[in-house]
Amino acid sequence: MHYSQVRSAVESSFQPGPGHDSDVLRVNLQGFMDANMLDERIGELAKRIEQRTPAGVLCDLRAVAGYGPGTQTLAREWLMLARRAGIRRFAVVASSSVLPTAALLLSRDLDGELRCFLGETEALRWLGAKA
Repeated sequence: MHYSQVRSAVESSFQPGPGHDSDVLRVNLQGFMDANMLDERIGELAKRIEQRTPAGVLCDLRAVAGYGPGTQTLAREWLMLARRAGIRRFAVVASSSVLPTAALLLSRDLDGELRCFLGETEALRWLGAKA
C-alpha cells in the first residue's frame, strides 16, 4: 500500500494536568495528511480551544505517513491561533527525525515554547512542569 493510501485521522482529547487549570490537549495524527482534511480538523481544534483553553498541547505525529502540499501553512496557522488563545507550550512526539525538524521550523517566531520528544511520558512531564 502506498503511504498516501493510509487512512488519515486527527483525534483530540483533553487530559487532566497535574494542577488546577493545567489540562493538556492531546492531538493524535495518523496516515497521510492532505490540506483539505487538515483544514477541516484544524477548524474543529480551534473550536475546542475556544471552549476550553488548555495549558499545553501534545501533538503525537508517530503514526503520520506523510504530508501533502499546503499542510505546513495550515499547521503554522493553527500554532499561531493556539498561541493567541493563550497556549504557551507545545510538545511534539515523533519517531522520525524529519517531523520534529519541520515542527521546529514551523514554530519560528511563535512566542511560545515547542519541544520535540521521542515518547509521550517525557512530553507530558515537560508540559506539566510549568504552564
